[in-house]
Amino acid sequence: MNTTTRDVLVHTVADVRWLVEHGSFVSAAKRLGELRLMLERVLLAETALVQRGDSVRAEDAERPQAEINSLERTLDSVASAITHETAELAIAGLGTLERLLVQHERTARTLLSTAGGQFADANR
Repeated sequence: MNTTTRDVLVHTVADVRWLVEHGSFVSAAKRLGELRLMLERVLLAETALVQRGDSVRAEDAERPQAEINSLERTLDSVASAITHETAELAIAGLGTLERLLVQHERTARTLLSTAGGQFADANR
């Protein structure tokens, strides 16, 4: 994930938060679905780059997978909170999601830079 991609994802999280804060739960759910699809594409691209990199050790690949699992669980909990129209839980989950996205970008940047320097071309 490059910085521009992360910024788009974080901006989308902010959109979802705004919709939740204004009680537009149906629109928030739709936007969250769009966010999930964007994130899945980014993660698939990263996974493909990591798998092509010969210098990535197995233990190095475990940390991003743990982060991906956390992102998925957080997305699920936010979706549940939106479905049940629980604004406070959704907003808290969205804050967690933003932090996880920033953390994952740092991890991915480090890992992908060791995978043959191919990071600069990722997600463009």
